[in-house]
Amino acid sequence: MNATLITAVASFAAAGFGSYFAFLLQNRKEQRNELNQQRKAVNRAIFNLSHLWNAQNQYYKEVILPDKNSPALWLRMQANISTQFLNISFDIDGLFFLADTDHAQFLSRFYLEEQRFEVVKDLIQERSSVVLNQLYPKMEHLGVRAGKAFELQTVERELGPDLVGKLKTLTEEIVTNIEQNIESTKLLNQEFHEAMAGFFKKRTLFFFKRKYRILKLIYDEYGK
Repeated sequence: MNATLITAVASFAAAGFGSYFAFLLQNRKEQRNELNQQRKAVNRAIFNLSHLWNAQNQYYKEVILPDKNSPALWLRMQANISTQFLNISFDIDGLFFLADTDHAQFLSRFYLEEQRFEVVKDLIQERSSVVLNQLYPKMEHLGVRAGKAFELQTVERELGPDLVGKLKTLTEEIVTNIEQNIESTKLLNQEFHEAMAGFFKKRTLFFFKRKYRILKLIYDEYGK
């Protein structure tokens, strides 16, 4: 093999190696960008979980807890919806990469948690409507006002079984659902954070020593 041929072969080999190395770098860059997008989707989900928990926990502490043990909770509980009850929607599309992992179950759990939150909002809205449009007018007609003492059984009898029964049922459902949601949202956050911390830790083995940080939220106990 003459010198010209050797030089040509070496040039082609160098060009091929350079192209392959450039391909690896580009592929690595795309994978890191994809991983970063996944991390952002996970952090957004955790942030939304914190909002679900905080909104319901705040409502529980401010509206339910002060009179929780009172036999007149159905009558005393405020009618207004907390301004913290905003619309929350999880980015399931952004989290859909989980479908190809061992963590696919979180997709359905996020959807369920969102629906549970919507149920609570609907219950509070329905009870608020009953209180404002039916209870308050009747209470005013009976002369029962804030700060005025009254005999609960007498008020129940005057309001009638239909209205009292509706208010008691709605109040009980709100309390039960919020208590369950507070615990389920907290548990989902803890399990999801642990799973995702492990998931991204394994992925960093392929991306040198870069760390993909996951939000960690601490929940305060309510009423304990």
